[in-house]
Amino acid sequence: MQKIFTTLLLALITGFVSFAQDCENYFLIQQNDTLTFTFRGFMVNPGQTLYDWNFGDGNTGSGKVVTHTFPQGINTYQVCLYTQTFDTAGGICYDTSCQDVTSGNAPGCTAFFFGSASPSNPLAWSFTDFSSGSPTSRSWDFGDGTTSTQTNPVHTFAAGGDYEVCLTIENTNANCSDDYCEVITVEGNTGWDDCFSEFTYDTDDQLTYYFSGFMLDTTQPGIYFWDFGDGNSGAGQQVSHTYSPTSPTQFLVCLTTKVPFPGGDTCIYSVCHSIIAGNVPNCQALFNWAFGSQPLTIVFSDLSLGDPNKFTWSFGDGTYSQLQNPTHVYPEVGIYEVCLNITNDTNGCTSELCMDVNVSNAPPPVSCYNTIEITGGSDIYTYDFHGEAYSNSNNISATTSFTWHLGDGTTLSGQDQNHTYTGPGTYLVTLSTLSVINGTDTCYDNSIDTVTITDEALCIGGYVRIDSNNTADAATAHLYIFDKADFTLLGTQSVNIGTDGYYLFENLNPQTGTGYYVLAELNEQSAWYGQYVPAYHVNALHWGNATEVSEEACPPTNKYNVFLVPATAATTGSGNITGVVYNGDTRSVIENAEILLFNESMEPLMCDFTDPDGTFSFSSLDYGTYYVYPERVGVTTEGFMVTLSEETPGISMNIIIMDGTASLSIRENTPVNIIGNLYPNPARSEITLNLEAGRAVNASISIFNQLGQEMSVQQSTLRKGMNTLSINLGELPENIYYLHIRTSEGRPLIRSFIKTK
Repeated sequence: MQKIFTTLLLALITGFVSFAQDCENYFLIQQNDTLTFTFRGFMVNPGQTLYDWNFGDGNTGSGKVVTHTFPQGINTYQVCLYTQTFDTAGGICYDTSCQDVTSGNAPGCTAFFFGSASPSNPLAWSFTDFSSGSPTSRSWDFGDGTTSTQTNPVHTFAAGGDYEVCLTIENTNANCSDDYCEVITVEGNTGWDDCFSEFTYDTDDQLTYYFSGFMLDTTQPGIYFWDFGDGNSGAGQQVSHTYSPTSPTQFLVCLTTKVPFPGGDTCIYSVCHSIIAGNVPNCQALFNWAFGSQPLTIVFSDLSLGDPNKFTWSFGDGTYSQLQNPTHVYPEVGIYEVCLNITNDTNGCTSELCMDVNVSNAPPPVSCYNTIEITGGSDIYTYDFHGEAYSNSNNISATTSFTWHLGDGTTLSGQDQNHTYTGPGTYLVTLSTLSVINGTDTCYDNSIDTVTITDEALCIGGYVRIDSNNTADAATAHLYIFDKADFTLLGTQSVNIGTDGYYLFENLNPQTGTGYYVLAELNEQSAWYGQYVPAYHVNALHWGNATEVSEEACPPTNKYNVFLVPATAATTGSGNITGVVYNGDTRSVIENAEILLFNESMEPLMCDFTDPDGTFSFSSLDYGTYYVYPERVGVTTEGFMVTLSEETPGISMNIIIMDGTASLSIRENTPVNIIGNLYPNPARSEITLNLEAGRAVNASISIFNQLGQEMSVQQSTLRKGMNTLSINLGELPENIYYLHIRTSEGRPLIRSFIKTK
């Protein structure tokens, strides 16, 4: 590591250190055996980076990927990654991240659990064991004189009250034990909470509001009565009402539900929220809320108008937040006055809205959500709208009604719609869904998206550069048009650079939900050909790390420059790697697919693009280990490891791109392949994947966060052929995660996914 500190000292003396760049690093940890670990470094914003490691046992290393064997014995070491990243202006940015690693057979274990009440019976509680240390036995004490030895028991209490629940674990192999206790509050089963009701609302113009009511937990039909606060009323689960104030006015809207129960009992419940109706001159605080997936948890959604840049929430229990869309856990059941204060620093506008939030101890019995897909139609004014509805990862569109508010006063019903707008503008599109689940339960959701239409001629431009001093002499720039909703490639444009190294894409037709990526490569006529590999803006090897570009009026003022990445010199030999890239849906070959070749340290060596026959080739390679990486916008892959030797001097492979994933055949890869995408992605409670196994094999399936910390692990025995696995996401917070599938052979399979609430 001496070189990093020497460089830092010199840079500080000469004044060439730039700390403005975001160069945060992190690393993943893969345990190969009890003493040997592989560490893989990553950058949040990748660039030209030097990686140095301190393993905490007196040894150091360098490189993006390193493997280290710790001394014998059970010990915990602090492993640190030091990086220095060079930005395009010549500045240097440094970062350090550290994690504790325990080598040997660690004896430690820690007890922990989470409990939640059943939505239909508050006396019935489910307990989930989250203990670490691979316990061999568990003992539960529910605090009411009953016990259990199950891993995740369900227990019904005789009456409401406070109970101290304790979990004791033991690992006889590691000679460790631990216990954890928590006091829970069990609500009595009075039956009067069965008609707890709530409603959501939405508006396109601040005059006409759309209200949707629902009940927390009942199988009995209910009566919905609405008081709109302006002297008018309505009835039904879903209603709309148009206000006509002369200036922005606050109205108290109340929903009263009445539920008859067998035996003559009747349950009546009322809930009220304040709304603002009327044209808002500058800004207006607006928000909505929904139950979280756990008791006492509320998810708040900012719907404010006027482009605020500051948000202050008061949750009514003495706590606050400055997040735009916070999630808050309340200390107990009750009604809380929640206030949102917004500020727009540009025009000085401020606004505040307060409403009562009724916090229940149990989440809704069913949860659902919908998604919006918007694509361009026959002209710049015409769009296609498609909706889907889900509950617990299941598609429930068949039992769902879809209502669209398209932002120009148009309301349409149905899962698929086509609409032509009359002119340029930004239109707020809202999808409201009413779903029937299990034949009796009803569930509502609202989603919002926008359509932006402009008549301007739009362009994207920039320079292709070798470094900060030289532009490329002969290169081609490719513009990838990408659908961010379903991760599909909509189209590609290519242009050659000018003599000054400048590229320009003209006459672009933007579509809602579309993203753009620019990739540049040197042509064979370039004096630097073979010395640099293609890169995305700014200097990313992979589209997932690239900076997205945006169209603007021609001529563009923004310059989306691409800095090509230097290729590491490869040692020549008699080895070769060839292959063919196929479209898995059509079984046709794919032309102009970029294939990157990396050495064992994941340093780029060279690049090839498939010919009209879908073929790529890397020749004159020395014996050793390489990674073949298909690089294509919208395609997920971690590359394929191949080893050339005297016994196997040549490798031929077939790469299949299907459902946004690049994979090999079973014979050419590890014993297991992931078929298709993880679904649903984003996911809420669980995620599903299809694994194809060439034979029966044991697999370890882990979830890592972005800091490389292993959040969960499970073992699975796969049978030969197709296997469908569902992974419980438990209490993972909202974030991006990596799913690792490891067998005893080959490189781990890795896929990323997003966890939402």
